Amino acid sequence: MLAAREGISINQFVMLATAEKAALLNEQRRQIAMLEERGHRAEAALLASGKTVQERMQELLNRAPDVEPEPEDQLPEGV
Repeated sequence: MLAAREGISINQFVMLATAEKAALLNEQRRQIAMLEERGHRAEAALLASGKTVQERMQELLNRAPDVEPEPEDQLPEGV
């Protein structure tokens, strides 16, 4: 029904669906590789700094502004 609705043969539909899935998988692999590389760079920078993860996290938290979160980012009452 979908192929007919698009005005193409079932073979064309299956070929297009396969190509779209392959493209999606390739993009996901690319994104995972990018995140892994960023993680390795961050780990190397941390090791080079000689600081512990806790010390570095505290530095980052200290740089955050001391303001109330936006209403949509606030926790519900009682949480």
